[in-house]
Amino acid sequence: IVAIPFWYTQLLPRSYVALLTSETVELSAARDAYINFRSFPGHVASADNLYRSFVEEKARDAVDEQQIVEIAEMAEMLPGAGRLPAELRAGFWDRKVSAATRLEHRDEALIASLQALVSSTPQRRNRAAMLVADDYPRLLTSLVASEYSNIVFDPANKLLTETRAAEVSQWSLEQNRLQRRESWAITALEVTPLVRRVIVDRDGEVGRVGLTLNLSHARATDLRIKVIAPSGRAVEVDVGVGRASSNQDLRIPAAQLSALIGEPLNGTWSLSVRDEEIGIAGQLVGWNLQLNSQGLVEDFQRGLNLSDPVERETDNLWFSDDGRYAIARAMQSDSARVWDLAFAQPVRAVAVNELEQLIGLSAGARLLVTATQDQVNLWDTSTGNRVATLPVGAASATSRLTADGTHLFVQRSSDGDSVFELWSLDNAAISAQLETAGTPALVSLDASGSRVAIADYDHAVRIWNLHDGTLVAQVDLFEQPSEIRLAAGGDVLGVVYGESGASLWRVDRPQHPILEEFGDGRWRLVFSASGSKVLVGRAERGFQVYDSSNGHLLGPPLGPGGGTSGRILTFSSDEQIVVTGGSGSLARFWRAPTIALDGVKIDQPIWSAAGDAVAIVTPDATTVVVGDRQGNVHILPANIGQDELATAADDVSFFGHNDEIRILAVSTDGSRVVS
Repeated sequence: IVAIPFWYTQLLPRSYVALLTSETVELSAARDAYINFRSFPGHVASADNLYRSFVEEKARDAVDEQQIVEIAEMAEMLPGAGRLPAELRAGFWDRKVSAATRLEHRDEALIASLQALVSSTPQRRNRAAMLVADDYPRLLTSLVASEYSNIVFDPANKLLTETRAAEVSQWSLEQNRLQRRESWAITALEVTPLVRRVIVDRDGEVGRVGLTLNLSHARATDLRIKVIAPSGRAVEVDVGVGRASSNQDLRIPAAQLSALIGEPLNGTWSLSVRDEEIGIAGQLVGWNLQLNSQGLVEDFQRGLNLSDPVERETDNLWFSDDGRYAIARAMQSDSARVWDLAFAQPVRAVAVNELEQLIGLSAGARLLVTATQDQVNLWDTSTGNRVATLPVGAASATSRLTADGTHLFVQRSSDGDSVFELWSLDNAAISAQLETAGTPALVSLDASGSRVAIADYDHAVRIWNLHDGTLVAQVDLFEQPSEIRLAAGGDVLGVVYGESGASLWRVDRPQHPILEEFGDGRWRLVFSASGSKVLVGRAERGFQVYDSSNGHLLGPPLGPGGGTSGRILTFSSDEQIVVTGGSGSLARFWRAPTIALDGVKIDQPIWSAAGDAVAIVTPDATTVVVGDRQGNVHILPANIGQDELATAADDVSFFGHNDEIRILAVSTDGSRVVS
């Protein structure tokens, strides 16, 4: 018999407590400490509680599967451990699911969600079903979330562009995989003009005006030259040559200066010369301004250097609707630089006043369209010259381009009537005009501007032919729409009712909708480029693709459960890809469903591949009742075959829910069902 001092019997338990509360102790050492601690009389409960807390804490910190398996095995040592080891493992996989979901690694999230079923709960089963949902085979790839400021998608080049201030990040979809491009910075050109001034001290008005310039510049098309009268009136002149030499005097035609006729003579007259492109330097050698035959001459022996523009990063950006082009505005000078995002190259700098509002770019970015207080200016992006001015009046700020980029649509209201004008950008003239009574609530154009849909405040949408002014159709809605859209060609009308639903109408059959969907959430509706397909839905329940000619469903909901509307919802130009924003994702890319040939209807399967439909059988086992995510209830014979399934579902189906079916119950006699 060995005698143990009393103080030693108190010291050992304290050391075991220290081991079981340490953050750095090895698992094997903690296991031994627990066994020894529990062997001391009167310390069993304390040892069990400490050990339970220890394994739970270590399980929360586990980083790989091997660790969590070892920790779960340690938990099995606890008397009455019960479901604790399984819960520790399930909690580990729950965290793996959350991390994979945040990073848009859906495959990893699905595998982890299945591992978490080691401790199965309804929530874990539903999460796994959501991940494997019917849209899962259509998901091509995802881009993880980031703190972005602007994001645009180019459907033609399948190019996603994200900007943070001036930094540009891009991803292209190639062979159904996202390829990241090298990041670059988008810049504007700060232009400092060379200004020369002369003072005229005699009274009178300008009756005749002439201007001769002596310039030296290898690319004279880069220059913007203005003559500014004392009143502030500015006239831009064109030297008319591609290359200017100091041994050649350039006489400006009198027609370019005609706007100065009638200006007061007295005051300061200015000449402003700007170099709009970098790379080639130039000089102003001399100039001769003649007012009423009296010349104001300046000659410089060595010439005055024209300041080269300075490239500066800018976050004052505008993006075209097609996601192909961006315009960077200078912060300290009148300049707008057009960028081709597909090639990451600048197209041209245009001397646009900072007060002019950008409307857009025409087809192929041939023209830059801007608005002043009462007119719209057209700028040639190949030369930077202003080629036309459209006198549209006060409606210039609200005018917009048609989707095909060939016309400008102008809307103005006065005296209770509304006038709609379609201006041709090629001819700089009105090509169509329509006048209607009242002030419209909403207006939508088809891609070419041939038809216009006008929603009034009487719940009616009227579709007009802009070219001949005839009323094509009237659609009477059951409530006031929040958004209307015409498909390309103007044959189909899409309507959104705020946060309550959406509908689709054929213009040639306006009496009844070809599609109606209802439910709570922010509804969105987007047509494909050709107008043959349409995306309808809400982020919480997913977006579905329909055939816009008949309203037939073409596939499962894409991205249900996103919980956010996202910024992107569009088709690629070839209509093979659907791009959506999602919860925790910058963008998701899906394989778009195809339209059936010969008008064959493609039905949404009642028994979905995800197996997440709610179903119940009547007591006599002759009838099956199925509830789906779209809020529909289907009554089916229990012995129905696969080929008869779609037809039978159309025979007895009930609609009316605004959300997915969660519970079904059947009466004891099998005659009634509640959902």
